[in-house]
Amino acid sequence: MDALIAEKVMGWKKDGNGWWVTSEYKTPDGWDWKSRSITPNFTESISWAWLVGEKVGGLWGVGYAPGRKVFTAYFQPRIQDATVRGSADTAPRAICVAALLTFGVEVPE
Repeated sequence: MDALIAEKVMGWKKDGNGWWVTSEYKTPDGWDWKSRSITPNFTESISWAWLVGEKVGGLWGVGYAPGRKVFTAYFQPRIQDATVRGSADTAPRAICVAALLTFGVEVPE
């Protein structure tokens, strides 16, 4: 799912050597880079997932349902009028699921 986030949501492309390339980007720890050999852990790191939320725009918040043991992220994105909701077992994964759904990408299990 992390590679789908990189390509479909963040807009990154792979070059001929298999490196992710972007016009400009800052990592959660403030580093600027234009290429990266590994895919960030968007679905495992809240810092990376938060950058996904900022890219999509309109992140309302993330809630937790203790009875169901599930996190749900809510977006009211700039690119749609409707609220998009994504649920998963962790907050970062819920943000990523909602982001992919916002872009019309089928979410793998």
